[in-house]
Amino acid sequence: MIDMYNSVREGRVTDSKVILDLAARFEAIASHPEASQQFNYDSERAAYNLYQRAQVLKAAETRRTGDPDDTTEMKRPARRPLNENLAAGG
Repeated sequence: MIDMYNSVREGRVTDSKVILDLAARFEAIASHPEASQQFNYDSERAAYNLYQRAQVLKAAETRRTGDPDDTTEMKRPARRPLNENLAAGG
């Protein structure tokens, strides 16, 4: 869990679902006094940090996918109508 937490902190893990799952695990440890005492880290703070990170990533993802006009395709100009006079050779 600690390795995964560090991967999130270093930006190697950016999937918000994975981060939320990890945060829930830390929160579960924090809510059990026996498990929390055996764990060498502040699991409550780790859970909070992970929830915050997931929220930031979700907001960034929403901004990227939120604009339907924001496409990666090059917008081409509309075709002009064919000039009948030039097409007929005269």
